[in-house]
Amino acid sequence: MFKSLFSRKGPAGLCGLQIQGGNLLLAFVSGAGERIALDCCEVLEAGDSWSGRAELLAQKVRESGLAQARCNLVLTPEQYQLFMMEAPKVPAEELREAVKWKVKDLVSEPLDQVVIDVMSLADDCGRAGQRLIYAVVAKREFIEAAIALVEKSGLVLESIDIDEMAVRNLGVRLAADKRGVALVVLRQGQGSLALVKEQQLYLSRSFTINYAGGLLDDIPEEALILELQRSFDYYERQLGQVPPATIVLMGEHVTSDKLQGQLADAFGAQVQTLDIARWLEDNERYDELVLQQCASALGAALRSEEAV
Repeated sequence: MFKSLFSRKGPAGLCGLQIQGGNLLLAFVSGAGERIALDCCEVLEAGDSWSGRAELLAQKVRESGLAQARCNLVLTPEQYQLFMMEAPKVPAEELREAVKWKVKDLVSEPLDQVVIDVMSLADDCGRAGQRLIYAVVAKREFIEAAIALVEKSGLVLESIDIDEMAVRNLGVRLAADKRGVALVVLRQGQGSLALVKEQQLYLSRSFTINYAGGLLDDIPEEALILELQRSFDYYERQLGQVPPATIVLMGEHVTSDKLQGQLADAFGAQVQTLDIARWLEDNERYDELVLQQCASALGAALRSEEAV
């Protein structure tokens, strides 16, 4: 997505960073073959001030030996808007400019106050002859502040991704069949769905849900079933795709003991929570709840050029 390359030298690997409310979620991956070398995975309670965030992140970067490490910043769904649309029939170099005028009436901010990028969907997503894209719109003020945060910390900003792409990087490690996988992220008061097939994002959708995100809070499966059913219906009828046979949940305090079987019964699908630890070289180093909360940051740290 929004990308800028730098040529500084730092530790081999990639940082994933996400600003989530008053927390900074940080992950650093130094190698990712069959097993992931996860050298850092932290939830930093930084508060809401940019200066406080910068000070705490810089301290953590120094302590962890991550100075000059490459960083992929991943936005949370509330930090951007996503619009699916048919791609304007213009040359590739003019696509972003053409999309800018298509979203002009869809956003409340003036165009000079937002940053816009474009993400193509799979070729078989949609009707024959139709090319679909996502337009990503983020507030320029927030993006500039987030870039400054990374630079002040001693990390080197390499790219900025949206949450769906970070989650997709996790999804490609799952042994899903040709129907793909539904990746559901639950956070306090909100959820998001990414449908991934053959390493590509096919559909993304965000929704509100009555989930408090606490350790003892139940997952509202009935409400979640309704949201997923709406998405699967659209996926099948409008995009011409078969709904996935695997549903994977992740997020704040999302654990397997919270699943009561309603999702599996409703969709006849295999339903599971994301088990990040089984991918790690040292699978006992990090607490499961920390891994769940930092899932998107880890996905950002697994970014590869082929994934762009």
